[in-house]
Amino acid sequence: ANFVVRVVGENLVQLHLQISLTGLSVALVGWNAAAQKMLFSVLLSGFFLLMKLYSGCKAFLDALPTLRRPCHCPSELCLFEAFCDAIGAIIGGFLLVMFAFAMILIVAALVKLVALFACPDSIVNLSGCADIEV
Repeated sequence: ANFVVRVVGENLVQLHLQISLTGLSVALVGWNAAAQKMLFSVLLSGFFLLMKLYSGCKAFLDALPTLRRPCHCPSELCLFEAFCDAIGAIIGGFLLVMFAFAMILIVAALVKLVALFACPDSIVNLSGCADIEV
């Protein structure tokens, strides 16, 4: 749960908001010193996001043997061996789904960042560059 809140809830949402605001600023005002600072902030947020994602993956891989057998009982004494295996599989599966979700959002953020340079005077949507009329 801590991984989900820190990576998805904090950093990924912040990264998407920063990229969107940078894109709007560039589209409405153009490239200036403020846009360069916003772009630097986006890159810095992306770096810290990757560091948190790396530490989360490392912690997951270190805990993987424990997740496979969360009850820590000898197989001849454990009456709920199937239950223990099921709990470990559910926890591991949940963490893998959250990791995949985080990776999809990171790829979406990279697409938005590339689109910032591909359409500097507009916003990108699924049909291409869309002009902003103010």
